[in-house]
Amino acid sequence: VVFKADNIPVNRLRLDFKKRKGVVKLYSMKVKSHLAKTVVYDSNALYRLFKPGNDRISMRLADGYVEIVAKGKDPFIVSRKPLLEAGFFLHYGIPFLFSVVLFLLLLRFDVMSFPAISDIAVKKPSSGENVDPLDGLRGIAAIMVVADHTWGRCTGMGIGGVWIFMVLSGFLLARPFVMQPGKVLSKEYMVNFFLRRINRIVPAYYFYIIIVFVLGKNFDTAVRHFLFMEGAGHLWVIPQEMFFYLTVPFIMILNFFLYRWRKWLVPFNLLCLLILAHLFLDKDVISLYGEIKQNQPPYVGIFLSGILFSYLYYGFYAQTGLQEKKRERMGKIFSLLALLLLLFFILGSTKRLWGGTRIYAQVYYPWFGIAGGVLLFSIMAAGNRFVSRFLSFFPLRAIGLVSLSFYLFHPLVLMVVLKGVQHYTSNTVQDFHLFLATLVLSYIVSCFTYTYIEKPFLHSGRKITN
Repeated sequence: VVFKADNIPVNRLRLDFKKRKGVVKLYSMKVKSHLAKTVVYDSNALYRLFKPGNDRISMRLADGYVEIVAKGKDPFIVSRKPLLEAGFFLHYGIPFLFSVVLFLLLLRFDVMSFPAISDIAVKKPSSGENVDPLDGLRGIAAIMVVADHTWGRCTGMGIGGVWIFMVLSGFLLARPFVMQPGKVLSKEYMVNFFLRRINRIVPAYYFYIIIVFVLGKNFDTAVRHFLFMEGAGHLWVIPQEMFFYLTVPFIMILNFFLYRWRKWLVPFNLLCLLILAHLFLDKDVISLYGEIKQNQPPYVGIFLSGILFSYLYYGFYAQTGLQEKKRERMGKIFSLLALLLLLFFILGSTKRLWGGTRIYAQVYYPWFGIAGGVLLFSIMAAGNRFVSRFLSFFPLRAIGLVSLSFYLFHPLVLMVVLKGVQHYTSNTVQDFHLFLATLVLSYIVSCFTYTYIEKPFLHSGRKITN
């Protein structure tokens, strides 16, 4: 037998001997490759190298050959180890050269000036000061999504993370309208509002579509995704976001007129809209196509929860003249509440963590939306206490800064990790190890996509827009 490996690493080899019963005699095998010297296996080496593929096959070492007896259909044998040993240059030379080149590049690379790192300290939204704990919360939500897709026991946790993303979106987008309700009547501001949203999401999103669908020659699917008519897999969130942006002007105009009449009518109106959205805005009214090729309702109620608690905090709580001692006591209570709600999202989104199968965040999503709004309010009202300091932890904020790219590209990284490990080691990686590898590599990839794709499209005149 002559086997040509050419330039492909071969970790395991399967030999099939036609799909019939019988006896096969294997005398020798020559293995040729561009990556290593040619190796010739005699009968003794072959007997040690291969094992029967199933219990219907037997092997014995005879005089000068290996006898393989098949007692059933589909007889085959498989190798126990790689067929070739890498040469000195492949085994040591290439890793050494790679290490030297990487070392020289790192000597010239200033990590702290890299935008994905330096922007963490100077991040400034389009309105007001940046809130560091909310960046950290965004980072936790992104980690929850990766855990969902890589760690079996965490399946379903990512839904809770997505609800946090959506509530955060509503909370932060409402902030400028709470501070200055009249902005909704400004044509220039609203045009800039939509441009900021497009510049924030579309470049990275389109880049992903090009890589996955255009280069894969799935042109029809690519067009539907370009037009936000479909959201395959994890991309289902993008059409939801775009639909929400279209509703923002109508919500804010209604709030503006209510604000001029009675201020307290604004949160009451938002609460009514939230309830109506969850009760009546289903997929029979408006359908968004995505995830596993199914129609989905628009989850506007989740975004409305963020808007509601943004008004409650910036429009009411932050403007109350509480005494210092009373604000101190309230801050401690809100800090504890925020910590409990954060644990609720992490540990309570899915029953799989506890041996069940039900995904609570999916079944009870309206309540998770409310809980997300209370979580944001509590974080803001807690001030500089433990929960805020924890969420301001630099690694969490670092992931939060690149969370869009992190969310978009982590499935590609996951696929590369799975196939790469399988191809080069013939082993599988799963659960915590798969989670950790995907988390680290996704962050590295996201740093570059943020720097060279997202950041160039953000508004000029600001270092970072939200």
